[in-house]
Amino acid sequence: MWKITVPPEKEEDLVYRLNEAEMYSFFIQEAIQITKNFDGYSYIKDSNGSQMLFIDDQMYPEASVIADVLGIPKEKIDWEKLDDSVEEYKDRPIVNGWELQYPPFEHRHDKSICLDPQGAFGTGLHGTTIDMLSIIAEEEPAPSNVLDAGTGSGILAVGAALKGAQVDAFDIQPVTREVMAQASLNHVEQQITVYEKDLLAEVPPRRSYDWIVVNIGASFSIEMLVYLKKHNVHFNKLAISGIIEWSTEAVEQACVLAGLEKEKHKVSGEWHTMLWTKKGV
Repeated sequence: MWKITVPPEKEEDLVYRLNEAEMYSFFIQEAIQITKNFDGYSYIKDSNGSQMLFIDDQMYPEASVIADVLGIPKEKIDWEKLDDSVEEYKDRPIVNGWELQYPPFEHRHDKSICLDPQGAFGTGLHGTTIDMLSIIAEEEPAPSNVLDAGTGSGILAVGAALKGAQVDAFDIQPVTREVMAQASLNHVEQQITVYEKDLLAEVPPRRSYDWIVVNIGASFSIEMLVYLKKHNVHFNKLAISGIIEWSTEAVEQACVLAGLEKEKHKVSGEWHTMLWTKKGV
């Protein structure tokens, strides 16, 4: 790709020139600053930073032509190979013989959790997913019913269902089709019910669960504990993940206030996964 550094005040003019020349195969990479927040990382636009204009060198192979269109010296145009590779999905061991497997499912066995990744979340590539699945797989006896808060692809719901649980899977996004497709791959579609609703605005269908699993982040997890207590929704164990290192203490405090005792704690890089048990259970 051709690459041109674009000061903020020049962006509109350069885009106009490209459109006038009927050159549409380009994109602008905004200048951003990575920031930290309570749930991990975010970013803000750097209004003072220079942006990058990338133009397809296959469609427009002559740098001199682009320079003429943009009204800039040819020397201002660089070339850069963009990384368009896709991270490879490889079967991943979980624990105790359990394994997360991807298409074409060539080595399927009775402890396979099969996943056809369709989105950005819940693909199993993030360490917290494997940590959560390992906690589910390790537990004996397995839970008989589970609330999956923020189910995403449904991978945790599937993992719990394969252990024998009936699962109520909540998500505010329209995920039913994907979750049930994953459930069908694993022959557990009769054990999972999807609710496309905000768990923090909707009382769950059961007032008591063996387990709650949540892999979203610190803010939601703390709000969820308060909400469930307010509405007298009881549970025996909480498997919680997506907790960034610097928010772990606050989440632990919220769990203790909810009457929980920590049973397990796993760490993948900066991300923490914990299993908590109600005192007296």
